[in-house]
Amino acid sequence: MEPVNLNDDDVVSVNEDLNPACGSTSKICEIRKEVLERFADYYPEWEKGCVKGEALVAQRGGGWIKGKLKMKVSVSFEIEPMDAGSIRGKLPNAEIE
Repeated sequence: MEPVNLNDDDVVSVNEDLNPACGSTSKICEIRKEVLERFADYYPEWEKGCVKGEALVAQRGGGWIKGKLKMKVSVSFEIEPMDAGSIRGKLPNAEIE
């Protein structure tokens, strides 16, 4: 089953000790913001949006390519098999096995 990509307004419930945004429930935007802020505490240059660097891109070949690195945080949700039947039809464009 394909994971469902969660949007900023979606809400998740997790163990409070594992939630970077604190509490047992949080919107994805709250988790994303907290993760990025904590990362920026250690690497403030990333907070500006991008960092100049180089990459060896296997698909392109030809050595190092100069460019800018940008950070994205995405959250996806993988439905447990025993719950798949109970949500049939509740997720738009989701295929449930």
